[in-house]
Parts: sequence; structure tokens; C-alpha cells
Amino acid sequence: MAPTVSIIMPAYNAEKYLGEAVDSVISQSLGDWELLLVDDGSTDGTGRECDDLAGRDPRIRAFHKTNGGLSDARNHGLDRARGDYIVFLDSDDVLSSHFLAATLAATRETGSRLVCAGHERFDGSVPAGLAARGAGNAVCHRVASREAVIHALYQTPLPGTRLVPDHSAWGKLYGRELWEGLRFTKGTWYEDLDVFSRVWSRSEGMAFLDVGLLGYRQHGGSFLHRFTPSRLDVLDVTDRLVGSVGDDADMVRAARTRRFAAHFNILGLLYANGVADAPAEDRCRRVILTERYRVLTDRVARRKDRLGALASYAGFGAVKALSGLIYGPANGAS
Repeated sequence: MAPTVSIIMPAYNAEKYLGEAVDSVISQSLGDWELLLVDDGSTDGTGRECDDLAGRDPRIRAFHKTNGGLSDARNHGLDRARGDYIVFLDSDDVLSSHFLAATLAATRETGSRLVCAGHERFDGSVPAGLAARGAGNAVCHRVASREAVIHALYQTPLPGTRLVPDHSAWGKLYGRELWEGLRFTKGTWYEDLDVFSRVWSRSEGMAFLDVGLLGYRQHGGSFLHRFTPSRLDVLDVTDRLVGSVGDDADMVRAARTRRFAAHFNILGLLYANGVADAPAEDRCRRVILTERYRVLTDRVARRKDRLGALASYAGFGAVKALSGLIYGPANGAS
């Protein structure tokens, strides 16, 4: 009998935290799952640990492949998943022991094939109480997918809530059919932002649980805590977003605002980190100049984005000075 949920966990040089992540899956209050460990060409002991973990529990399967990055590893898992539902879990994050029970209950309650749970950021030890946390008295919000996509692009709360839809692939339960014919783009950073709107739009509605059921680990090696040339991928990703949301005027406006935010952020990080990249700077400036009036007058846009648009009217010297204050070296707000 096929498992109800396939949990896909890419692992690259992940031996430090892998056991903790896997333990959070084994401890689930519902046992009808499979865990696909995808060793993405690790050079440490991750591959051996994956095999060892798979040997201890028949619900765990280990796969080994040539290094291709996070997107490629997730796709490897998607191609081999057997469950009715899909969950993505990074190898340094952890789930509450009631994650599966709570999200599956939300699908039954709302009829939604996509359920989003909250997350709690941490560094060091896993937050006390996270492992035992369940839906409890949490409110389950059912939202039209179009509305959820728009608010995720604007990075603004859903109406009547404090919930800002998160485009990250993790922390969600997906009906398997939502991924039919769709895969992450190999070799692209910001892979979740690149694909989320296409996946979400396939679901007739979405459910949001206002409780943190996933622990999202923060540490110095995290991609979003440093500037690298790979971060420039967000410029291409947000350009594609504008062209992929169709002709819905509200969706296009939201996607253009997200593109403005990404270009403003990258320009700020270039300035704050003293990175000289004239083509990237020129590209960011062009988008800022094109979009700033529309963003400034868009009442749905975040205050942060409207203030950035306003600051640009004082000149890019002012933006550079502001960037040093807002970002500082190696910060990663977006």
C-alpha cells in the first residue's frame, strides 16, 4: 500500500544536522509516510548516514546522485515519490511531531489540496515545545489561491490576519497532482520563488494554519545571510514571474512590485558589501526607475517598498547611503 505522504529531504554535506531532521520525521504522530533522503553528491559522511538511516526504518529510502543542487535533488525525489501528498523538508530543519496530522486534518476540513503551516526561526537548539506543538486552537484560514499568490508577491498579510504567505517550498503539504509536469529549475537560486505561483495556482484553494509547525534553522552558512554572485539569480527569477502570471491585472501588478523589491534589495546589497558589478547595478537601476512611481502610488505595496521608491527620487547616492544603514554587510532582507 502506498504511503499517504512522501517527505523529500535533499542532503548535501548535511551530517551535522541530518539525524535531528530525520528524527523529527520518525517522531510524527501519524506513521503513514515515506522519507526520501536524496544525497546530492556529498563529500562528507552524509551518504553513509543516509544509508544507515534507511537500514533502520523501512519507511526511509536513500538515493545517491551526482551533485546538482537543491532543485535537482528535490526533482529527483519528486520523480520517485509514491505518496498522495508531498512535503519538502531541508536537512537542517525540523518538523513538529504533529505536522502531518495537523496539515492532513486541514485538507479534510477545508477540501484544500495545499496546506501551509507557520514556521519558527531558530539557531542553536531546537525551540522548546516545538516538537510537541500541534494545531490545537490554531485557526485554519481557507483562502483563494489567486489571493494567496498576490499577497505572497506583495509580501503582505492575508486580510484579517497577520499571516504573510511564504513562497518557500517547505512548511507545506501538497496534493501530489499539483506537481504533475512541474519541477524546480535546476541550477537556479531562489528556486521556490521561481515555481511557487504556478504550483499554488493549480489548487482551487489553500489552507493556512496560524501556528509554527516547522523549525527553520538559521546559521552563518545560510545562503540568505551572505552576498554571493548567485544571489543575482533573483533578478532573472522575478523578471520571469512578471511574464508567468498571465494577464490578470492584479497579479501582474503584484509580480512587478516583487520585481521592484528584488532589484532594490540586490542594489542595496551591492552597495552595502562594496561589490563592483556595473551591469547588475545598471539593471537594478533601470527597473527601479521604471517601477518607482507605480510602487510609490500602490496602496497595496509594503511600506518598505514604497519608502524605497520614494528614496530613489533623491538619487542613487541617497539609496547607497540608506543601504548601508538598512542592510549592513552580509545581511539578506528581501
